[in-house]
Amino acid sequence: MAGDHHLEALAFTDGRILAYVSSFTRDALPHRGLGGTVSIYEDEEIVRVAPLQVVETLTGPGLEARVQPLGPDPVLLEFSITQDTRDFFSIEFQLPVAAGGRRAGGAVRNCRAPSETTGPLCTLDFDSGVVSILASPARDAVVVSTGKGRPSLWAMPTTQYRDRFRDLPDAVLREIGLSTVTGAALAIRPDGREAVVGMVDRLVRYVLPGAAPYSFLPVPQGGAVLAAWSADARRILLAGSDGDLLLVNVVKAQPVRDIALGVSVTSMTFTSEGRTAVVARSDGTLSIFDFLTADPGQDIPVSTLPLTAVQTAAGAAIVGGEDAKVRRWDLATAREEAAADVPSAITALAVSPDLGEVAVGMENGVVVLLDAATLGQRGQLPAQSEAAAPIRAISWTGTALVVGDESGRVSVWAR
Repeated sequence: MAGDHHLEALAFTDGRILAYVSSFTRDALPHRGLGGTVSIYEDEEIVRVAPLQVVETLTGPGLEARVQPLGPDPVLLEFSITQDTRDFFSIEFQLPVAAGGRRAGGAVRNCRAPSETTGPLCTLDFDSGVVSILASPARDAVVVSTGKGRPSLWAMPTTQYRDRFRDLPDAVLREIGLSTVTGAALAIRPDGREAVVGMVDRLVRYVLPGAAPYSFLPVPQGGAVLAAWSADARRILLAGSDGDLLLVNVVKAQPVRDIALGVSVTSMTFTSEGRTAVVARSDGTLSIFDFLTADPGQDIPVSTLPLTAVQTAAGAAIVGGEDAKVRRWDLATAREEAAADVPSAITALAVSPDLGEVAVGMENGVVVLLDAATLGQRGQLPAQSEAAAPIRAISWTGTALVVGDESGRVSVWAR
């Protein structure tokens, strides 16, 4: 803190220093007109001074300085912030230095040398926890959504930055009381022509490629927290924060059916034929809805603890939950076909494109690989970081398995 202002900063071994200015209550402040310098101290003497310039980062506008590469030890920095060239405030503190790498699209990127044979192919380190990772229909790229900032698009398996979802016009953001678009309720149209991103009271449609916003869709009362796009691209199922489901006709941009579950939805997906949705709930129930009929749906009691993830494969639903158990349920007979225990509560899972394998992410930061039919174990990936942050998102591409955790790290593993 410096008076009524708060400054957060990050330092990286590649010499990049980032700073964010906010108010006493931690509200973001406009960075237009801000500047200044950052001074680096060694043995109480200034050894380097670098100018600060306003840049756009994944978490919004910030101040950036570029210096010579830094060592791994913490550094003592003094930030002298100016506003419209006039002195604004100064603050001095010691910062840890994060692993260096090339930063693009809001993330520090590191890839292993060709001579290395173990570990992930590449990693991305974001400023906030990963919320979702979705592969493009061609499976040559993924969209990464984090707790802050707009979703970004990355080529796979090289993790080359491609693009970031554009913000809405300032006038629209002011009208709905937001400063930027975040990545809740993210879904990609099955043919890859567009994507949707949830906001407070609407669903923003983005054209792909280019990630430019162009229209809105309705959402449940209180906004959408999850979205699933049907295989025929005609329907989107949305889950609200209060447990409501809303089916939207994408062509007409109109609501078709709403269902009040009265319990929060943790994960949902459509089957391959596009008319049936499978919904995992926090009360341990799996709900199945055929949206081409007036059938109220079928509820399958699966666990006494919350379910956390569900995917479909070859007429079955593969579901995981806080009870650290993976189950395969036949959707036609509503019978359990297989089950497997894993070491920790399940936080995410994904079925491979060939439907032969399931990657299961857990609370302890580890990913186990299971046979999709028998749920027998095929392998295991280690925790992504020393902190062993819980896995929050998993996605398969054509050549890699992409895993994101609560710390903001995304790891790309060779298949």
